Amino acid sequence: FTGGETFFHEFDVAVPPKKGSALFFWNTRERPGSTGYNSAMFLNVDRKLRHAGLPVLSGEKWVANRWIHPVDFGAGVRGLNQG
Repeated sequence: FTGGETFFHEFDVAVPPKKGSALFFWNTRERPGSTGYNSAMFLNVDRKLRHAGLPVLSGEKWVANRWIHPVDFGAGVRGLNQG
């Protein structure tokens, strides 16, 4: 297939899909393993990592999302509408 890249607007980067591969990134500013991180802190959205799936131009693209939560799912992440 052609097209179907994952586009990161902030960086003007399009990551092309490849069969059998995975694209992994944290979408919060606080990341497990980083300085000062602890599992009790509230997580804030990293707006720089907003992204979009570009259209598939020919063929088919199959995807699966796996959301990994470093804290209990119900603990929440501050959304884009908060300062």
